[in-house]
Amino acid sequence: MSVQLNISAKERIVLMLVANELSTIEIARRMNISPKTVENHRRSIAKKLGLSGNNCVLKYALSHQDVLLRE
Repeated sequence: MSVQLNISAKERIVLMLVANELSTIEIARRMNISPKTVENHRRSIAKKLGLSGNNCVLKYALSHQDVLLRE
């Protein structure tokens, strides 16, 4: 089963980079987008996955890291 559910391709990339424990700035540099855009993707991921709280996307990504990095 895929953990990506209904997230976009760019959101999936952000989630994989979060799983690699990269900071927002590091993700922005790798994707050639602004840190604000990364934060928007993170908020969208959280909403789509029904997550809430501080660092919810990080916690989700780390708990599903093996699947995210394998797919």
